[in-house]
Amino acid sequence: MNRERMALKGLIAEKKRRLGELELLADGYITSIRDILWPYAEDFTELKIDVALSEMKELHRVWEEARKLKQELSKLEAEL
Repeated sequence: MNRERMALKGLIAEKKRRLGELELLADGYITSIRDILWPYAEDFTELKIDVALSEMKELHRVWEEARKLKQELSKLEAEL
């Protein structure tokens, strides 16, 4: 196996590891948002919407990074 191919495999592994980290982060944000936006609350003005918004912005950032990584992985794996 040549050096370029080994380097490419290493890069793919690194990106997959990062994608796994992002998936864990996303799961945490989704759970947190779901808990904050409790659908059975009697008074929605008591909900911590500002906190949910902050969590949603972070989830969006993670989502964008994950989508970009998936595109990069597809290209890299096609090169193998």
